[in-house]
Amino acid sequence: MKAIIPVIIVLLFSGCSYQIRHDNLLLYPKTETQYGIIYSAYPVKQSITNEFDTIYINLNKYLSQDLSVDTRLGNVTVGILPLSNPVCDFAKRGTTTFTYVKPRIIYLVDIDHIPTNITEKYGNAPSDYYQNGFTHELTHVLTIQSNHFSDSLSMKERLAIFCSFLDFTSTPITISKETTNFLKESLKDSFTDTKINDLKKRSLKSLTIVNSYDLVIFMLYLFETNNTQMLKELVKSNNINKFIRKVNWNNENTSDFISWIKSK
Repeated sequence: MKAIIPVIIVLLFSGCSYQIRHDNLLLYPKTETQYGIIYSAYPVKQSITNEFDTIYINLNKYLSQDLSVDTRLGNVTVGILPLSNPVCDFAKRGTTTFTYVKPRIIYLVDIDHIPTNITEKYGNAPSDYYQNGFTHELTHVLTIQSNHFSDSLSMKERLAIFCSFLDFTSTPITISKETTNFLKESLKDSFTDTKINDLKKRSLKSLTIVNSYDLVIFMLYLFETNNTQMLKELVKSNNINKFIRKVNWNNENTSDFISWIKSK
């Protein structure tokens, strides 16, 4: 996997609080979409505006109907900006995507105009960068103000990462191609033989919650195996122990999860 991919994905875990000048978005040309406005220094491809609208529809439907998560609807503003711009400093924030939930403004780096020295060092961005980043931040915009997510499960962020790993540009919703490739490369590192043995002994209690993809991978497992009710309960749970009790998770379930991991 090219270097820029884990850089982008890992930075999605990051939080930040740096000065922002939302008003300077008005310095850029705007493109209107069905569900908001995109500001960008360069013309926005019609395929991107269409996909953003489709993601908005499908993501909201999935969250509200499939996962029973409360969503707050309304127009969204998106800034697709160069690394150097008068609105925000992506470098100081240490991230390529972020959002301000209350004003419903999402910021994405314009990866189509990245300086050559950066692409030579890190490689090209993943093909679904805009879809991935927009989905991640839109999940925050739709859900954070209307729900109380578990801090012990870091569910506010884990739900956004999980959703960003799905392809909402069409239906039925599937795990994205980039995520499929990511799983092939990361599962062996995340779930070593030692980790698998610990999973057999301690079941889901062995999952690392903080600064780890363990819980997101488990959520992808529930999604791909159509365990929607369990996934819904996990999103609502205060901690992993309450989830285990609520769904009556047993050794057979753990074995099935391990088989899924090994099949990848």
